[in-house]
Amino acid sequence: MTTTADTMDLLLGQISDMTYEEFRAAFPTMRGAEDINVFDVYQQAAITDLVRRNLLTVLETIPAFGDQIAPLVPCYDRTIKREIAEVAAFGFGQFRAPDATPKIYVPKMAFTQEVSDLLLIDEMTPIREDLWLRMTSPTSSIRARAGVDLVTQGRILQLRAEILTEIMRWNMLLGNTQTIQYDGNNTATITWPYMSSHKVTASIPWSDRVNSTPIDDLRSMQQVIADTIGVYASRIHMNSITFSRLQRSNQARGYLTQTDRNVFLPTAADIETLLWGGTGTPTDDQGVGVAPTPRIIVSDAGYRADTQGYARGMTAMTKYLPNGTVMLSTEYVHQGERIADVADGVVALSTSFNELKFVQGPQSEVVIDHGAKTHFFRQACARFPRLRRPEAVSVLTTG
Repeated sequence: MTTTADTMDLLLGQISDMTYEEFRAAFPTMRGAEDINVFDVYQQAAITDLVRRNLLTVLETIPAFGDQIAPLVPCYDRTIKREIAEVAAFGFGQFRAPDATPKIYVPKMAFTQEVSDLLLIDEMTPIREDLWLRMTSPTSSIRARAGVDLVTQGRILQLRAEILTEIMRWNMLLGNTQTIQYDGNNTATITWPYMSSHKVTASIPWSDRVNSTPIDDLRSMQQVIADTIGVYASRIHMNSITFSRLQRSNQARGYLTQTDRNVFLPTAADIETLLWGGTGTPTDDQGVGVAPTPRIIVSDAGYRADTQGYARGMTAMTKYLPNGTVMLSTEYVHQGERIADVADGVVALSTSFNELKFVQGPQSEVVIDHGAKTHFFRQACARFPRLRRPEAVSVLTTG
């Protein structure tokens, strides 16, 4: 009886008597590829291409126009104060009787001071030891490749700071609060001086295309701002979902008179004509800018929260302007004053082991932890959104 061991011995004996050419002819499938070192995994696995995907998805590159409403304004302190001088309505003059003493009138003025502490948007990411070694390599190609990795990390921190700034802007413009999360589960809540009468919910949701009255709702909201600041709202902000509900509502379509169009849907320009200040109502403006020409501004700008992982689709996006929300405002500069801005303060940077300097605006630096012998990339800025004219903004929840 022949055992497996006997068979193996016989086979090995035959192989040992073969030349290299005879072995290749007898066992062609065992040769492997030519000029391959079987012990080098990098030679066996060939990289066909190297894909470095964009940090931002297409949706995340949609311009977020919050910086047009509330732009960055440089300031050179961490605590900022603003004083507002307001003159009370002064009515009209008084008559004087013949030979009588003129009556005395003293104008009334009120001074208001606002004090705000800037919020520190400040975080670091560790630079791994192997990355730092490659950055200081004597080989230029290795240094260049390591530099790409560090630039990517720095770009991510920069984007995170700008996204948080934009989130704070829209929380302010929509009348929401901002929760500040510190270490140790300590929190602080920021509340802006938003007028409660400027937060309105539509009586009939715009999702009800048959019965909703979105044109009347927008005109009413324009009037709400006019009642408090003296001019009609002219900048109407919403995302594409909200605009689609407005455009397809029976009320908006019912105003159409031209029947020669291919699609019987109103355009943004058609809807603007129906609002206060539209071209169809020439008496609204009255020659002094009471009702500026309205503009409907549509944007789906947003961001992906870190909880979304690697998802890059629409369902992973959080929009700055949620579905069913309309933010109305006057022109962004009202009578020479911005209705909102973001104070952009100074940041402390290291100049040596025990010295600091303060630099205005967002800054980045490499920090060394001498105890742990570790490098960190730091991105920092000091900011605070300010609602300078609360009576100039309002929000409509359309459902």
